Amino acid sequence: MSVRTKAAAAAAVLVLAGGAALTTTPASANASAGAVTGGGGWGDDWYDEGTVSASAYSHSNLAAMWQGILWADSVYEQNGTPTDLSDIDCRFGANTTYSTKRWQSRYGLTADGKVGPNTFKKAASRVFVSSWNGSTGTFWYEGRTASGARTGKNVGFRRVTGGYWQMYNQGEWKTVYYRTANFNHCS
Repeated sequence: MSVRTKAAAAAAVLVLAGGAALTTTPASANASAGAVTGGGGWGDDWYDEGTVSASAYSHSNLAAMWQGILWADSVYEQNGTPTDLSDIDCRFGANTTYSTKRWQSRYGLTADGKVGPNTFKKAASRVFVSSWNGSTGTFWYEGRTASGARTGKNVGFRRVTGGYWQMYNQGEWKTVYYRTANFNHCS
C-alpha cells in the first residue's frame, strides 16, 4: 500500500452521495472472470468473489480494493495506528492480514485474515448506490469506526458495461483485477 505522498494519496478515494438497500441473491461472478464482476442487480456482486489473502491474488487490484476498505474503516494495523492511504499498495502481506483479522472480528466474522465470501458479503452491506441505470452505476463504501461512527472516509466504485467493477484511484477509475496491480501507487 505505498502512496508516495499524503496529498497524492488523498485523490485515491471519491466521496459519492446516495444510498440504497442491497439485494440478497448471489451474482454469478467469481475469480475466473479475472476481475470483480456482476450482472443484474448490483447489491450481491461481491457475494461470490474469489478469496484474496496473503496466498491468493496477493499482488492485485483486488488486494488494493480490500486495503481501501480497511482504510475507510480506520482499522488498526500491526503498529497500533489506523490504516492510512500509504498502506494501499496492492500487496496483501502481513499488515493487511493483521488488519483484516481485526476487521473480521469487528463484524463478528471468523478472523482468519482471508477475504472470502462472508467477508465480502459483510463489506458489500456497506456499499451504497449513487447512480444506477439497471446495469451500470456508481457506488461508495462508507467508512465506519468500531463503534459505528462515520469516519468521513469513503471509497468510490462503479460497475461499467460488461459488469466489471472499478475503484477510483488518484483521478482514474481502475478495474478491480485479480491478477493485475496497475493502480498508480502499486508496484
